[in-house]
Amino acid sequence: MNPSKDLSGLTEHERQQSDWVAFDVFVPADVARSIRRWELSNVSLNVFRCNKAEDYYPADARMAGKPLRYEDLKEPLPPSTKLTFYLPKQTAPLETNVCAALDARGYSPIFLRSQTIHMPSLNITFPHYDEKTGRIASS
Repeated sequence: MNPSKDLSGLTEHERQQSDWVAFDVFVPADVARSIRRWELSNVSLNVFRCNKAEDYYPADARMAGKPLRYEDLKEPLPPSTKLTFYLPKQTAPLETNVCAALDARGYSPIFLRSQTIHMPSLNITFPHYDEKTGRIASS
C-alpha cells in the first residue's frame, strides 16, 4: 500500500467536504479475477485502530478515477491491478496504531478479506460504521 497524491478519483463535492489522503493498493491478478468471477461489487479498504477492528472506516475502491465495478476487471488481467482508496484527513491527533484490511463482498455469501496490515500514522477521527444503518458516527 502506497500513499498517493492523486485525488483525481474524487468528485468536486467530495473535495469540498474534506481534506483527503489517497492510498494505492496493488491487487494481484488472482484476487482481481476472484472479484470479477464472484461479482463482488462492494470493495473497500476498512481502516481501523489496530486494537478496535469493529470501528472502521470503509473507503470505497476506485480504479482509473472511477468507482470500481467488477465488470471493469477484464481479461487478460495484468500481474497487479491498482485500486485507489480515499480517506478523510481530520484535525485529530495523530493515530499511530492504524490498521487496514481489504474487504470485497457481493450478493452471494462469498467474500474476500485480506490480511490486516499496519498503515502509516494518520490524522483521522475513527468513526463507528453501523452496517445495519449505513451511518457513520465519530468515536
